[in-house]
Amino acid sequence: MEFQIALNDSKHFLKLAGMNNVRFSKLDMKGKLNSYENEISLAASIPGLTFGNDSLINTQVLVSSYKNSGDILLHTDKANIFGEKMGALDFEANSKGDSLLFQLASNEEIKNKMCIRDRNAGFF
Repeated sequence: MEFQIALNDSKHFLKLAGMNNVRFSKLDMKGKLNSYENEISLAASIPGLTFGNDSLINTQVLVSSYKNSGDILLHTDKANIFGEKMGALDFEANSKGDSLLFQLASNEEIKNKMCIRDRNAGFF
């Protein structure tokens, strides 16, 4: 099954899901779902995404999953995260079985170091 979703503003849509501090503008998403093969793929473009005091500008997301492996690619032109203003950011994650490999790259030096505790990642 192929799908395509276009939302101009998420204000009311995300409030229904209990996500009051998240908002995006002009989400365009299309993809394919095949539940018989445990397969999903999608591509999304989001010009503006805010969550709390943080924001991403001109974000593209690619997700693919087949059986027990998958990939996520995220690129954003500008980011304001944890009070840090940054240029382009790229995030890539690959999974196979119960293993996850990921990397975060920026064209600027990230002044803070990243830590992962439990399932939460953040900057300090």
